[in-house]
Amino acid sequence: MRLEEKTKYPEVWEIYRLNLSHFLDDSLTIFGTQSLQQEIYLWENRREQSVRYRLTALRERNNQFLDEGLRRTQMQHELRLTWALSPKVTSQTELKLNREDRIFDSAGRNDRLVRSRQAEVELSYRPRPALEVANRLGAAFDRDLHETFDRPSLRAQALFLRPRVAYALRGRGRLQGEIEWVSVSAEPAGQVLPYELAKGNREGTTWRW
Repeated sequence: MRLEEKTKYPEVWEIYRLNLSHFLDDSLTIFGTQSLQQEIYLWENRREQSVRYRLTALRERNNQFLDEGLRRTQMQHELRLTWALSPKVTSQTELKLNREDRIFDSAGRNDRLVRSRQAEVELSYRPRPALEVANRLGAAFDRDLHETFDRPSLRAQALFLRPRVAYALRGRGRLQGEIEWVSVSAEPAGQVLPYELAKGNREGTTWRW
């Protein structure tokens, strides 16, 4: 659990003694975060297979800089399955379910009500210990439920493919090269997508290397 509070509250001792009723105050908090992260493992130390579930819950209040007047809440569930298919081939599957609200007190800032589902699968092949050849395939299905009179709610779908090759130099570091292909579609089309949607990618096709 993590607590962070930067405040103008005059009774500082109430903050030091963790009196939570004085945290995340709309008028006195400059910046504050309350977050909880819990992980549950199955077969944590087994190379052949492992399962990890992670829960992240967050509340945040920001009254400084560009995010002044921001109230943010998040609830995220993550599931990761690692499976050794053979001594040289390993697969890793990750599933994420995320709910994030970003609400501003003042007009002129766009609120966000993000609902996200993501899935990624990676296959890794090591013909010898120093060399790894891998490929990651993923998809994201995101929505921003916030609507205004001139902007409807948004839907975005992203598909990506990311092959990579890595070679370890004994005692000298590691060489790695990768290329990524991302395809994003949105509904309605032609809108500027918030950074929280489609993993920060713009609508259309993008290449990175």
